[in-house]
Amino acid sequence: MSSSFRLFGQRRFLPLFWVQFFGAANDNVFKNALIVLIIYQNLNLGSLHADALVNLAAGLFILPFFFFSASSGQLTDKLEKSRLIRYIKLLEVIIVLCACVSFAIHSVTLMLLVLFLLGLQATLFGPAKYSYLPQHLQGEELVAGNGFIEMGTFIAILIGTILGGVLIAVPQYGDYYVMICLLVFALAGYGISYTIPVSPANDPSLKLDWHWLRQTFQNINRARHNRSVFYCVLGISWFWFYGAIILTQLPDYVRNAIGGAEHVFTLFLVIFSVGIGIGSVLCAKFSKPERILALVPVGALGMTIFGIVLVACTPSAPASPLLGIDQFFHLPHVVIIVICLAGISVFSGFYTVPLYTRLQQMSEPAYRSRMIAANNIFNALFMVIAAGFAILLIVLHFTTVGIFFVVSLLNLCAILYLLWREPALWQHLRAFISRRSVDGV
Repeated sequence: MSSSFRLFGQRRFLPLFWVQFFGAANDNVFKNALIVLIIYQNLNLGSLHADALVNLAAGLFILPFFFFSASSGQLTDKLEKSRLIRYIKLLEVIIVLCACVSFAIHSVTLMLLVLFLLGLQATLFGPAKYSYLPQHLQGEELVAGNGFIEMGTFIAILIGTILGGVLIAVPQYGDYYVMICLLVFALAGYGISYTIPVSPANDPSLKLDWHWLRQTFQNINRARHNRSVFYCVLGISWFWFYGAIILTQLPDYVRNAIGGAEHVFTLFLVIFSVGIGIGSVLCAKFSKPERILALVPVGALGMTIFGIVLVACTPSAPASPLLGIDQFFHLPHVVIIVICLAGISVFSGFYTVPLYTRLQQMSEPAYRSRMIAANNIFNALFMVIAAGFAILLIVLHFTTVGIFFVVSLLNLCAILYLLWREPALWQHLRAFISRRSVDGV
């Protein structure tokens, strides 16, 4: 682990880490500030209700992944990556300036457009980020690098979410504080991007095809013909399905299942984000690159077990009135509930990092960015399906606790399916148990 942390002192990793960190934080500062404005300050768009606006905002951020992922994969394979990242971060600065204008004039239409553009910027950055790492990191370094990036991303999401809500709520000056925060983060990311080392293009002779639908299906078909890549994509996308449902229902769980107030929800977010970060970093300690996939079934099993125990330990009726953090820790089984949430998040880190690493390793270098783009398309699709599935369960009168139970069982089914369809998972797991290497898998 100590050798892995040396990456933070090296130019081939540290600048990318901070560029990703500030970008993820900025996205969430803006998103949460916008949500707070819609819900608590009665921003509206004609006849749309606040709940509809919040869901519209979530959809607008995901939408670019469907329309622009294929093109972003092509661009990343064709162009030198450090220069491309600088252009992407410059685009973020321009988008943030538009965000400042939207806050200054309180135009919810412009805010929603900015959210869409931030989704576009994230769509462009994803393939560049994940195809950069295998060019500069190898073996255990690549596992650790992916773990650190995941850790940084979730902590940045947490920080951005909290900052967005806290700053926008400051009387009279909230808008200005959010503007300053957005500009500082965007300019920091742009400045740091100039220190990212040169990363040669994967396929400089690639002829760009701007027909997004044709390219989308070509990327998906190419991924399907590489068995290892395709099942990594499915596994990662399942995680976003699982995570989207858990995080979306978490506020309702805190309030209506255990009777916690806002600070308890914030505590749960902290536990979840830090837990995923810890699990992501520990991947480099608990497994070697040649048997990294062993942690995928281990992670999925842990997510399921802790999810079911969380359901079993949830009180039959919520506390009343709503409890702050001090009162919350006097509830029965509260320590087990916190441990279960931490367990779900730590094992989520075990689950995702190996799949991202395997996706990078098994993708052909010339097509690596486009495979990552295909993964982003599937991720977005699974998150949309997750929203529809959660709505269906709610319509069928499932409680939040019931939804957690169903998703935990489905998670077990998903990993059993992957074990059945992808023999490499079994081979890595057996190798992990017997402490031997797996060659050619």
